Amino acid sequence: MTAQPEKWSGRIGFILATIGSAVGIGSIWKFPYEVGANGGSAFVLFYVVGLVLVVVPLMLAEFAIGRRGRADPSGSIAAVAQAAGANRRWAAAGLLGVLTGYLILSFYSVIGGWTIGYAVETALYGLPGADPQAVNARYEAFLASPWRMLAWHAVFMATATVVVARGVEKGIEIASKVLMPLLVALLLVLAGYSMIEGDLPATLRFLLKLDPQHLTARTALEALGLGFFSIGVGLGMMITYAAYSGAEIGLRQVAVVAVVADTFISLLAGLAVFPIVFAHGLDPASGPGLVFVTLPLAFAKMP
Repeated sequence: MTAQPEKWSGRIGFILATIGSAVGIGSIWKFPYEVGANGGSAFVLFYVVGLVLVVVPLMLAEFAIGRRGRADPSGSIAAVAQAAGANRRWAAAGLLGVLTGYLILSFYSVIGGWTIGYAVETALYGLPGADPQAVNARYEAFLASPWRMLAWHAVFMATATVVVARGVEKGIEIASKVLMPLLVALLLVLAGYSMIEGDLPATLRFLLKLDPQHLTARTALEALGLGFFSIGVGLGMMITYAAYSGAEIGLRQVAVVAVVADTFISLLAGLAVFPIVFAHGLDPASGPGLVFVTLPLAFAKMP
């Protein structure tokens, strides 16, 4: 891959695109149920520490490689290795990152399809009510239909393909500028409503009161893994994004803003989910379906 002729339109566009790549299923779907399954506050503590000590430095390293190489992950790593007098076979690390991204896409796209399908079908047929059992029954019925899930998976993949095919500035950047503010606004409304109508004191105890029994190596490893997954380091994505950045864009600032925004939105998702969970006596460790059950309950109670 040769030098990229296309660039981000500016610093704001690059920041929003980077935040958009970081904030997604990891922050909104995976963060709440991982927190619920791993002891609440201990997981949050390990998550933040992991971001600061491990994820941000790796993100900056990927940014530096991408800006120096001005190519895809494999090409950028090869160029940097050659400039440093090392073997160009280091390019294999870039290929491994891309392969990992494809593997993640295999289930990321499924959850994306669930999200689109669940949202559209709820808009068409209405909410199942404010009863947790009814909401859970709707969710299980949705998962029980493989053809419906396959169709919504295809919709998600087609949408993502169209956005990416339009390129950096006309595709990814425009989508990020439109969708990111909408996502934050929706989460703010949901979190505000959940904190008012749900059990906020129990949520704050769960997220802030440290339980020493959960300060384990397993919890730390789970939190660090989510940090990698949520921000997207190790996949070559940040190398590619930086390859399209102009010299006027400060990469350190972008990295810090993206990680802070991701953490804020992750916690906001937790505040949208856990007050409803505790108010209805649900299990915070109920797993991947947690968001798909709690958010409809919040919507059902809204005036």
